[in-house]
Amino acid sequence: MNGRRLWLLVGLLAFVLGTAVWAFPGLVALSMDEAVLVLVGLLALALAVGQVRKRRGSRIRTVRTPDPERPLPTGTPGEGTDRTIRLLRDGRRVPHQQRTELRSRIEEALVGALSVYRGRPDARRAVEEGSWTEDGAVAAYAAGESPPTDPLGLVRGLVGESRSSRALRRTVDALAAVKEGEGEPVPVGDEPERRPPVRRALDTDENGVAARRRTDRWSGVGALALSGIGLGVLVRSPAVVLAGAVGVGYAAYAAAGSEPPVDLSIERRVSAERPDRDETVTVETTVTNGADRTLFDLRFLDGVPETLAIAEGSPRVGATLRPGESVTVEYTLTAERGVHSFPPATALVRSLSGSVELECVLVAETTLVCTPPLRPTVSPVPLRAGATRFAGQVGTDRSGEGVEFYATREYRPGDPLSRIDWNRKARTGELSTLEFREERAASVVVVVDSRKGSFRAPDPDDESAVSRSIDAAGAMVARLLDDGNRVGLASLHPDPCWLAPSAHRDQRVHAAELLATHPSFDPVPPEGRFLSWRWRRRFLRRLPGDAQLLVCSPLLDDRIVSLLRTLEATGHPVTVVSPDPTTDSSTGERLVRIERALRLTGLREAGVRVIDWPWEEGIDLPLERARTGWRR
Repeated sequence: MNGRRLWLLVGLLAFVLGTAVWAFPGLVALSMDEAVLVLVGLLALALAVGQVRKRRGSRIRTVRTPDPERPLPTGTPGEGTDRTIRLLRDGRRVPHQQRTELRSRIEEALVGALSVYRGRPDARRAVEEGSWTEDGAVAAYAAGESPPTDPLGLVRGLVGESRSSRALRRTVDALAAVKEGEGEPVPVGDEPERRPPVRRALDTDENGVAARRRTDRWSGVGALALSGIGLGVLVRSPAVVLAGAVGVGYAAYAAAGSEPPVDLSIERRVSAERPDRDETVTVETTVTNGADRTLFDLRFLDGVPETLAIAEGSPRVGATLRPGESVTVEYTLTAERGVHSFPPATALVRSLSGSVELECVLVAETTLVCTPPLRPTVSPVPLRAGATRFAGQVGTDRSGEGVEFYATREYRPGDPLSRIDWNRKARTGELSTLEFREERAASVVVVVDSRKGSFRAPDPDDESAVSRSIDAAGAMVARLLDDGNRVGLASLHPDPCWLAPSAHRDQRVHAAELLATHPSFDPVPPEGRFLSWRWRRRFLRRLPGDAQLLVCSPLLDDRIVSLLRTLEATGHPVTVVSPDPTTDSSTGERLVRIERALRLTGLREAGVRVIDWPWEEGIDLPLERARTGWRR
């Protein structure tokens, strides 16, 4: 029953009662004075009921401040799929297109797994006919049909997981078994849904006030006071009426509360504006009351870059400030690569009664810039065949200056004595000359995949695959430059980076500066849309004809695979260094892991070299494995 109907019912009852008393004076044995008192008591109780209903339908209105003490969480592969599975499991509505896309993904992954891992040329027909498995529910789901109905399944759907969710999960388990070549893995529970932080943009007035609101903090007191007055009148108790009157006084005090005057300013100081990586930076922020009245309830939260972790201290403080007084918060941050701008600070100022709240946004421009030096990899970076006219360390298919043996030929007058094969002369008495594989410098462009979908990690508290790719790109650029190659830098991003290949001595400094400051290498996902066709067209116009590509990407979508195949087909050799953020801790993550494995296989079949980089390893181990494996 809503409030309007309640008051209508009360009015009708009062009208009926009044009419009855007027028509039949002896019906109610009350004098006129007593009737008025009863009416006042009932009216007070009715108002109290209305206040209670209003209070139950609302909460105390106040600002929920951010939580800078917790670092910005990183998305995990498959979290969107797990969210869909949870909706299906709970029997909630999932859009038809979303269900169809998920089923199509599973079908394509299953066809690929049967073809690659089981060597079945009839993989698609086997999936459509359901002959690849003995589980009828799994076969039906993979073929796009409804799972068969059984009484036990209906009972489970009523008390627990829905039939479609159970069939989906079992199909992914069977898909994982196809890839691994063993029995079905043990099902595990889904991870809880992770919500990204909320970012708000607020407009402020000349005093920095962004919002004014009444908190409804004292609304329950009004209901309590009216109840006391009503009951006191009905039971003829002056003490109860007096207690209710005191409550009315409190409610009136809260309602009469005015806005506190606001004139706040802040000053922020940092111990280092260009810190080294992992250096501890001390931040001191002072907020001052410039008004001529006391602020009785001030809650202050300093703006902290969401990409930096708080090592010690807190950016929060609560205080009472007299005119001209200040309060300071002090905390320390751990510096990371990149440009980190401090967002506006937030101050909540409340009246003495707490019934009025002002939200203030305070700005103090502060930026930390961390540019780590590029440290080369220990292992050489394996490159593809293809070189420039400059001397270097990339082997070619012809003899010349180098250190790796290429062939022997007959001795010619004028050959240097150091090139004569003296061992063969000792065995056969014939002179022959040693030839070595010619080594030239390579022209390499290192490309980092920093698109939004690549910001994934096995755990929300881990660094993202993009962050790993940037670190690896910097180390490989340094090593390639040390080996005498011409090296450039680029990014897959809505606002792409480009540094033309060069072997100049300043190239290392330029690359380090770009990796730390260019927007495409920011530690947060981009908001813009990435158009692969536009990026490819601009990139190929800039790319030198003899350049090869070294791409750092987690390979979490099919678009990157299509783009890499196109680049390989244009005559530019492509090598992919792929950090692996996938796990098998949930159904969605298992599906993403299988899809990624199939992408790696497809790229290798297309002639693209792929270096799979396990998450628990540093970059040197996979580089060394690739270098020794490709030589064999």
